[in-house]
Amino acid sequence: MYDLQVTSKRLQVFSRWVVMGQSNPIIALWQAALLGVWGMVAAVEGRELWSQRMKPCSPPLFVFGASYMDVGENAAAMPFREGSEREPYGLDYFDGKPTGRYSNGRVITDHISQGLGQDIMSPYLRDVGTGFRNGVNFASSGSTARNSSFIFDGSSSGGLFSLSIQVDQFRVFHKQALKMYQLKKDTAGRLPAPEDFPRGVYIIETGNNDYNWLHLDQNDEALISSVLEHIEHAIQTLYLDGARTIVVFDIFPRGCYPDQMSRTNGPDDRTEDGCYLPAMKVIETHNAGLREMVGRLNDQLPGANVIVFSLFDMFMSAIRNPLKFGLKYTHKSCCGYGGGEYNFDLYIKCSEERIIDGELRKANVCENRSEYMMWDAIHPTDAFTFHIAQAFLHGRHMEPPFFIKEMCWLQL
Repeated sequence: MYDLQVTSKRLQVFSRWVVMGQSNPIIALWQAALLGVWGMVAAVEGRELWSQRMKPCSPPLFVFGASYMDVGENAAAMPFREGSEREPYGLDYFDGKPTGRYSNGRVITDHISQGLGQDIMSPYLRDVGTGFRNGVNFASSGSTARNSSFIFDGSSSGGLFSLSIQVDQFRVFHKQALKMYQLKKDTAGRLPAPEDFPRGVYIIETGNNDYNWLHLDQNDEALISSVLEHIEHAIQTLYLDGARTIVVFDIFPRGCYPDQMSRTNGPDDRTEDGCYLPAMKVIETHNAGLREMVGRLNDQLPGANVIVFSLFDMFMSAIRNPLKFGLKYTHKSCCGYGGGEYNFDLYIKCSEERIIDGELRKANVCENRSEYMMWDAIHPTDAFTFHIAQAFLHGRHMEPPFFIKEMCWLQL
């Protein structure tokens, strides 16, 4: 840190020497020499000060949510049950192997971590080779904000951990990390330090899975209120456990996805963008309620900074201006079956195959994946996920304004 008292004393000495030099030419010569030395010292100190100001830090990330954030949590908890554990998932990253991520490569939090100069995050339940110094990812594919699950017979791990369970997992992790620190047992520095928890960024992406196909056809106000209440409770619980910066993702424009675009109830069921109108109404109602709730929490919770990051606006921007993101196809699945406008079939999804009329049919994969917004029917490609993370990192589509990289410079 730059010492202002030392600087003040130097200025006082300099002032006296200026007066002396005005009356004595020999002293004036000495002044010139010393000023050169002082100038070099000031330059060195200035460079040190600048390097301190520009020194990056790494706010730890604590992530909760569903498949847009899941980095392998479900695969670690119940292996060999997720479609994301089969090829072609992971095709363009991780040596081309599936890792439990619903993407042809990375998911949003992977790109955010890398954009902050951190390693890619590990799922909470993976203990082999795991390091949590830069945070933990609790996200579970298929999970809901409400305490519900899609698991019926153990054949699927979808919806394994609802939002409240993920928050409880964090509370346990937080307690254990503090205990390890106090006992000085984290000798390898693999866990967040106590001061990392209040300065961390807590990310929540949830709600979409609470609205299944039936609910996307009807604007169920009671259901929407229940979903928002569970999200609010999660935020309050995290706040009580020390979280102060919490970024909540709103829900993406579900009616614009291939699985919904393939539906039709008549000529009046489309928006101006061609998206499925009933689903869009549900999502827009949810997102409006989320913003109202976040505004209320910021008023009620001292020191809290709760922000909405709009996935909805991000996707709509790409749909309306695809060339801006290098896209050609915004409504068509890269990985799917059926071809045509959407390349979607409800019974043959990405990584699946079926025998139909005595013929083996399997999902296909597009060639130019960076030109597609959607990898499968509901998950974006690695390429478009990169754009989402860049918007997050640079403070776009945030309400109220939030720039995460401001947390990565020393505050002098």
